[in-house]
This record gives sequence, C-alpha cells and structure tokens, in this order.
Amino acid sequence: MQELKKKESRIEGLLQEGNTEAAVQGLYELIITYAEQLDFPKAEALRNRLYQVDPMAIQEIAQSGEFIEQKKHQTLDPEHMELWSGLYSELSDEEANMFYYSLSTAHYASDAPLFREGDTDCYLYFLEKGQLRLSFHSGNRERHVANMGPGEVLGAETFFVRTSKRTFSAIPLTPVQASVLHPSFLDKWEQDTKNLQYLLSDFCNRNDRMPELLESLELDRREQSRVQVQGTIAVQVLDKAGNPVSRFFQGEMQNISSGGLAFSNSFKKGTTAQSLLGRRVALICKLRVQGVWKDLKKLGQVVGVQSHTFNEYSFNVRFDRPISPKFVASLDSSESSGKSPDLDLEV
Repeated sequence: MQELKKKESRIEGLLQEGNTEAAVQGLYELIITYAEQLDFPKAEALRNRLYQVDPMAIQEIAQSGEFIEQKKHQTLDPEHMELWSGLYSELSDEEANMFYYSLSTAHYASDAPLFREGDTDCYLYFLEKGQLRLSFHSGNRERHVANMGPGEVLGAETFFVRTSKRTFSAIPLTPVQASVLHPSFLDKWEQDTKNLQYLLSDFCNRNDRMPELLESLELDRREQSRVQVQGTIAVQVLDKAGNPVSRFFQGEMQNISSGGLAFSNSFKKGTTAQSLLGRRVALICKLRVQGVWKDLKKLGQVVGVQSHTFNEYSFNVRFDRPISPKFVASLDSSESSGKSPDLDLEV
C-alpha cells in the first residue's frame, strides 16, 4: 500500500514538471492495480483524476473504465445473483454493477422491525434470508397481511413515490438479512443510466404483493374515498409564507378526495419533479358537478412524487383544509366528465 502511495506522489511530481504523458501512463497503471485489488472506489477516483489530467487520453480512460466494470462483474455474489436472477437477467453488465454496488447489507434480529407503520424512511429492501410478517392497524386492531421470505422485495410504495410515511409494518419472525437500497441512488441513476430506474421500477411492480394481498383481504386503508376525474389543473409553487415562487404550470387531473388530489405532468429533468416534494402549492381547477362546471381553488402540500416512463410524473397533494365529502361524492366521474375548459393561468 505504501508503494502505491509513493507512485501517486511521483505522478503528482510528473504533473508539476509538465510531463503529462508519463503521468497518464502512471495513473492508468495505478487504476488497473487498484481494480485488481478490488478497491473500486480508489480505482474510480483515480480514473476521474486521469480525466482531469488529460481528457484526450481517450484510450486510457476507456480501457481503464472497461477493466473496472469487468472486475466488478467478476466479483458479484453468485448466490445473490441467482436469488434475483429475474432482475439481473434484464440488466446490462454496467447496470448490474451499478445496482449491486449501490446495495448495502443489513441484518435484523427477531422482532426488530425493518420499519413500522408511520415511519418516514424510504429504503427498498431485497429479502435474502429469514422470514417477516406484514401488518397494519385498522382502528385499534393490528391486522396481519402476510408473511414474506427470501426473493421478495419490500418498500416499493415509498421508495419510488417518496411519500412521507410507511403504511404498514415489517417485523422479522426470524433473523433477517436484506440488501438495502437508499432512494438517493435514484438521482444518480437518472444521470448515469436512466434505464436502470425504469427496469427496477417495473421489476418491483411485478413482484410487489401488497396491492394483491390487500385486495384479497378486502382491506382498503384509505380513510377518504377517491373519485377519478379528468381535466386540466393549474399549479403554482409557493414559499413557506404562501408567496408565489413560480408561474402557474398545467397538469392533468387523476383523482380527488376530500383531503387531497393527484395530478400528472411531464418534466425533462427528474430532479425538477422531485424538487416539488414537500413544497406548498396553490391549485386551480374546474370540476363538473351534475353537468355544471365549478371552480375549485385550494392550498396544499406535495406529499408524494412518483416517476413513470417517458419523463411522466404523478404528484399527490394534501389540502390544507379538506373539502366536503358530499361535494366529492357529487362529482362526475372520469367516464362522463370529459376535459374541463382551458384555465386562465394568470388568475
């Protein structure tokens, strides 16, 4: 290790002397050495340094990157790969490496929850070993939903949507080992390989048993009924004091309840869409009640953001003040409401 540090110092000396060619060669050799030793963070840091030293050293930059990816792929845990073959079979080698090395391993003792109903974490869990039970509260009762085991994924409902609270609890029945993914990696993936996010979302949607389990138990945890509606909505972002910080932009209504609504919109940058999470907003829309259009103006907070394909995002907004459930019940559904008239966004 000391010898490698000495080589790094010599490379810096070469750069000070203006001998870029020798420094490039030295950096390339160091990158290969660290990758062979499986010290990938150091190898990648030196590759970034190589790019800074000479962006035109295309051959060395490309070959060192390929070598790092090859070594990474050779070190993937075969037992883990077999367990999650349904996901890895859809990923390129680069995507598989990025996903695998984004995971961290966590262990949970019996009765030590991964999370509880109402918690605010947004981690995604890939169960490797052990068994756990899922449950939620209905009134004063705790309702058992199902048991889960190796090869099942947990937490997609908050990982992709990034809502504020868990809606059920996950308690180990035996010691549990899980691979855990932090939601911050979604932002990194959007920059590096956006396809990975879509593939992971699709895999989780296909393997998330919660919606089916709740439907089979005829359990609906929503406190307020939602009505599907269509039409244009105008949205304006506010600061904490309620002052506008953006112009109105248009969205497409999805549904509404007495406590809030959901709408969708397209954003070229996912970071822009995600930046709305937690922000206060003003909303203006027209809703049809028994064939008559009525204006609705509300203040609220964005409590959920979910990404979809083709840069489409959906947003959940909680109203500051609920509207009458009777008003919601009287709304025309999406089957008969059609599109609302264009909104004057200067209102």
